[in-house]
Amino acid sequence: MHQILSKVLKPQQRGAIAILVSGGLDSSVLLAEQAAAGKKVYPVFIETGLHFEPAQKKILEKFIQKLSYKNIQPLTTLSLPLRDLYAKNHWAVSGKKVPSLKTADEAVYLPGWNLLLLTPAFVFAAQNGISKIALGHLFHNPFPDSQTSFFRKLERTAEEAFWRKIRVERPFRHLKKESVIRRGRKFPLELTMSCINPTTTKHCGACNKCEERHKYFIKAKVPDPTVYVRKMVG
Repeated sequence: MHQILSKVLKPQQRGAIAILVSGGLDSSVLLAEQAAAGKKVYPVFIETGLHFEPAQKKILEKFIQKLSYKNIQPLTTLSLPLRDLYAKNHWAVSGKKVPSLKTADEAVYLPGWNLLLLTPAFVFAAQNGISKIALGHLFHNPFPDSQTSFFRKLERTAEEAFWRKIRVERPFRHLKKESVIRRGRKFPLELTMSCINPTTTKHCGACNKCEERHKYFIKAKVPDPTVYVRKMVG
């Protein structure tokens, strides 16, 4: 069986890392930092068919282009349609009744999100000889599929599937968003997308994520370069 896998899967690459990127602040800064450190970076975008993704992908491509690091590999887009898993009237599918400025974080929770996104990422990493997958998860992520125990179990499952170790890393797991903004201020943060109800590549200024984004720029004491359709107060 090992011989069969060795013919299908590429040999392990040294210094290579796959990064799940959404176009958001956290994953974009992580991508930029890993590239600046000289690692061979494979940015991976999972296309699920949710209504805000075209804007995310478009601005992510601009961010990568602006960075212009030669060690960043071409953006890999993996298709994983999720419209059959979430109800047709779910805000992430329909784009209607998107969680507004004052809604709780629980309102933007997508069940099974990390499990769904990491599954194709593991297959991609295994086939390309990549032993590390990095996520831009922060300290205050409260959801059950964002806990350390979840990732360790998923790693063990992947090792059984591919007979090779693939580690899930979360370099920002001890950081708050304002810290990520401060350490990423030298990168083109205006080319990141937090909005869950964007207009082309502009932030709506009226959703839960726009409120969060602007609030943390203020906490970081870094000027917010974001273009909001609806002007943010504060």
